[in-house]
Amino acid sequence: MLLAALLHDVGKIGLPDELLKTPFNVLTPQGKMEVMHHPVKGQEVLMGIRQLTNAARIIRHHHEYVDGSGYPDQLIGDAIPRGARILVVANEYDALQMGTLTKHRHTLSEARQFMVKESGRRYDPEMVVALLATIAEDKRQPTAKASSESDTEVVLTLGRLRPLMVLSRDLMHQDGYLLVAQGSILDETLILQLREFEQANGEKLDVYIQL
Repeated sequence: MLLAALLHDVGKIGLPDELLKTPFNVLTPQGKMEVMHHPVKGQEVLMGIRQLTNAARIIRHHHEYVDGSGYPDQLIGDAIPRGARILVVANEYDALQMGTLTKHRHTLSEARQFMVKESGRRYDPEMVVALLATIAEDKRQPTAKASSESDTEVVLTLGRLRPLMVLSRDLMHQDGYLLVAQGSILDETLILQLREFEQANGEKLDVYIQL
């Protein structure tokens, strides 16, 4: 998997600089066709090296989407190798911020929101959850910005919570004990439990969500 990540764009060798510098979504149809061939070329380059056979297979499919709209083989769901489902999430999260996937260069917050929006369409939801958990862990490191800063979080009522949102602060009971820990990723079950808790206890809960 590490080798696949390091070598995933080896098939772009030989592509004109103009194609490499232009965001994919604004390329001409011909330009898109040239770029879309790079996963296949990458596999071909590496297939002759026995130790890289598995990495080559992952590289071939690192632009496949779980809804079948990716390339080169339009694979769907679990038919896409697990390593490729991991790699496409990491690769495109980075590409969004670099401006190589879309003309608009996404902020960290916008990139996270894009990944959540496309979970289940472009991306395997499990891999999106793993990405968000990794980001949340990084933000808890001492060198990261404090999570309480207004530009990195928003306060929501329970009615506005959605699956895959990440808590930026511990959610505490009014009596001082922990309900849900900072960095937790919400799912439908947890949201329902919080709503039931709010109704049963008559305690209005405000939840701090990471942007």
